[in-house]
Amino acid sequence: MVDDFAQSAEQLDATVVAQLRRAVELGKYPNGRRLDEAERALCLQAIIVWEERHLSREQRTGFIDRGSKAEGEVCASDHEHEKPQPLHWR
Repeated sequence: MVDDFAQSAEQLDATVVAQLRRAVELGKYPNGRRLDEAERALCLQAIIVWEERHLSREQRTGFIDRGSKAEGEVCASDHEHEKPQPLHWR
């Protein structure tokens, strides 16, 4: 079943994927019907599978460029990235 889903998602039209993205963002389909949590998760899975197949890594949803600093350039908070930060539960 997972393979069937992945194959179906890979074959989606780019317009359909854009509509799915918009539905996830807004929480409702283009016709105004709200997505429930299961539908939202399924839409996200389809988007991720489609993007994996059709887009470069930099174009995919959620991409974070961690290597864009020029040689010798330092982030203002680079010193904080060098040591592990503890989690504080509240």
